[in-house]
Amino acid sequence: MNETEIRRELNLISERVNECLKEENDCSEIKDRLNELLHEASQQNMKGIVERIQEILERLEKNQES
Repeated sequence: MNETEIRRELNLISERVNECLKEENDCSEIKDRLNELLHEASQQNMKGIVERIQEILERLEKNQES
């Protein structure tokens, strides 16, 4: 995947995260996909994307702890 494709998917995932958090559903499927994208972005040295993915993952984790 190139940077544009990952950014596009992150935009969609971010919307899904918002819906998931509102409905207090299990977001593990989204989290798994984010971890896959994080791995790919890390391998390609996409620092900005890595940071964005980490922020979304932190948001998911904070919500699950509450």
